[in-house]
Amino acid sequence: MNKFLNLHTHHLTNCPHTHEVYQLSLTEKIEPLPSYFSYGIHPWEVGNHNFNKFSTQLKKYSPNPGFVGLGEIGLDKTCDKDFNLQRDVFKKQISLAIELDISVIILHCVRSYQECIQDLKKLNYTGNIVIHGYRSNAKVYQQFCRHFSTYISLSADALNTTKMLTLIKEVPLNKIFLETDNSIETDIEENYKALSKILNLDLQTIKKTLETNFTKLRNS
Repeated sequence: MNKFLNLHTHHLTNCPHTHEVYQLSLTEKIEPLPSYFSYGIHPWEVGNHNFNKFSTQLKKYSPNPGFVGLGEIGLDKTCDKDFNLQRDVFKKQISLAIELDISVIILHCVRSYQECIQDLKKLNYTGNIVIHGYRSNAKVYQQFCRHFSTYISLSADALNTTKMLTLIKEVPLNKIFLETDNSIETDIEENYKALSKILNLDLQTIKKTLETNFTKLRNS
């Protein structure tokens, strides 16, 4: 029986029927580490942490079999952090991903898709991009796909927004993940049911495809 997959969450439930990719915070110390986790400097946190210490910790985490990717990292024009500083830290993290052969970046991108594409292209990142909490349109997704192996991860908000229905139907299911992000009320199973209804596919097909997506992402 295929499990549910929560590709990006800030709150572990330890549900036996769900694989959860936990967003490990920069100051968090968990022993043992979660079965699956990501680690990176969020654009809201740039300037709050010593980059050298972060780099040292990432080098310890990245060989761990539970490490899924560098993230969430990216750019956000709606937060109060200086945008030039955000880009500087973003580019440093991309360079680290290349140095450490990290094949997955979990991308936080708000009103800055073109800048994210520019920085990833300029540094010649050739791994996979997972745009978490995706809320843009098919055109932006296709722009990413022209340059990178790109997945989108959808939260409950996106699945329940009318304007997102066209996008969801246009993106191949083998390029989609689901997530709860920072919500403690959302059950990932409800996201699966919503996607199943939108695509008119049975729940088991959704579960099997997303688990296959995860396996492919992990093995790339």
